[in-house]
Amino acid sequence: MARLQDFPLMAPVATELVRRKKIARSPYAVLYRVEEDRVFILRIRHDREDWQSADEAP
Repeated sequence: MARLQDFPLMAPVATELVRRKKIARSPYAVLYRVEEDRVFILRIRHDREDWQSADEAP
């Protein structure tokens, strides 16, 4: 996760301003947003969950 702090734009864009970064050697992914000089972690989800469902928008 230290790389996320140093290179916040390295992960692909998932939806509009939300980026998705897979956590190495785990089934989890971090959904986050970059604003100016800050990284906002929106949630950590299991990779098999439907994180784009209408019930829970990131």
